Amino acid sequence: MSDDISRYVKIDDWIFEVKMVRAIRTERYGEPYSATASVSLNGQHAFIDGLMTSDQAEFTRDDYQSFRKFFAQMNVDQVNFDRYKQNKLKSDTIPVFTSVEKPSAEKVSVEKAPKEKAPVEKVSVKEIPEKEAPLLQLVLG
Repeated sequence: MSDDISRYVKIDDWIFEVKMVRAIRTERYGEPYSATASVSLNGQHAFIDGLMTSDQAEFTRDDYQSFRKFFAQMNVDQVNFDRYKQNKLKSDTIPVFTSVEKPSAEKVSVEKAPKEKAPVEKVSVKEIPEKEAPLLQLVLG
């Protein structure tokens, strides 16, 4: 799989921008799945609108790492989500990883408006210990 996923696709006079993703946990597309999440993308922020697992399947550390890898490929810096804790709604904003300010070597296939910054190259995603994973602690805890 590619290290970078483009959020923009140009077809004729239209530019299509990916703004929402539905993630499902399954071995093959079309088969039953054990978890689902809806993710909205806005700039370098992601919003997890819903994360549901079946009764038999918990959200695991491996699941968390998969989400981190996806967010890295989509150039997301922060994840916002709501969750219920002790029957109260709580909103959280969690940084995904830090960025390194240096120009990207790849060309952007779609011209962006002049007011936007040059592409930023991200630090590669690595497995991280639980104590350094605030998103994981919030989702699992």
